[in-house]
Parts: sequence; structure tokens; C-alpha cells
Amino acid sequence: MADSVRASTRGLEIVEQARQRKGWNKYADIWYQAAHTSQATLKRFWGAKEPIQKDTFIKICEAVGLTNWQDIVEHSQIPITEPDTDFVGREERSPNLIIWLKVVQRLLSSKVKVA
Repeated sequence: MADSVRASTRGLEIVEQARQRKGWNKYADIWYQAAHTSQATLKRFWGAKEPIQKDTFIKICEAVGLTNWQDIVEHSQIPITEPDTDFVGREERSPNLIIWLKVVQRLLSSKVKVA
């Protein structure tokens, strides 16, 4: 789930401090209602075992007064990958593609008359 995130252990500690400042319990009605979500989702947020939708995660953080949700999220779950730019035949095909594009460009420019 690319648009799903979960809280880190340190993130939950930050949320816990913010929650205590508000005087809310972990599953307060006012909290999940302010975040426009359900109590079940708030419980999943606290469990941090299964991810929740990113936009809901952000709303839960904002409802308790935390604006930087990136400090709360578990970063290790976000895969960092490099694009795969190597494919079979790339070296041989690139020069041919350039030649073909130039031929097409010449053909098109000879057919198009500018008024």
C-alpha cells in the first residue's frame, strides 16, 4: 500500500506527549471525530502494526496539534529505490533511435508548410 503509513516508536512517544497536553485519552471521541476517522482507525494508529491511509494519519496528527507528520511516521517502511535504466539492447538501439528520429523530423518538416 503506497499511500499507507504507520507510526514509529519515537513517533508514538511524540503523539503521546501531545495527547497528554490536550488531556485526551488514547481513543477520545473528540480526537477521531476531529480527524474525520473512526475509533477503530485511531486504535490501528496506536497499534502501529498495520499501516493506515496517509491522509488519515496526517489528520490524526494534526487533530492533536502536530503539524509535522513526517516526524511521526515510520521511515523504514518507505522503500528507496533507484530507477532501472539498464535494459537489454540499450546500447545498440539508442543510435538507431536517434537516426530514426532525425529521418522522421526531416519528413515532417518537408510536409509541413508554414503560412
